[in-house]
Amino acid sequence: MKNIDELTVVEALDPFYAAIKNKDREFWFEEEVVARERIGMRRIREKNFYELIVAKANNGKNRLRSVHNYDILTNPFYSDKFMYIPCTYP
Repeated sequence: MKNIDELTVVEALDPFYAAIKNKDREFWFEEEVVARERIGMRRIREKNFYELIVAKANNGKNRLRSVHNYDILTNPFYSDKFMYIPCTYP
């Protein structure tokens, strides 16, 4: 098995938080802030939260689209099926 440093990168994507849609990044920020304030739960590490905050807006073509992570509830099909209501809603 190769070391991750030896792998060839084919895509010219920005770092993860800069590669997702601006609305997705804003939603993640709001969810994290509300989860921390309302229920005292930290969902992502401080380093990642900082990266989320300082990521530059990506309006270009090279960005991740659709469901971009393994969070099943970010897929609208499953969020409807599980009747998921994000904690950002009052």
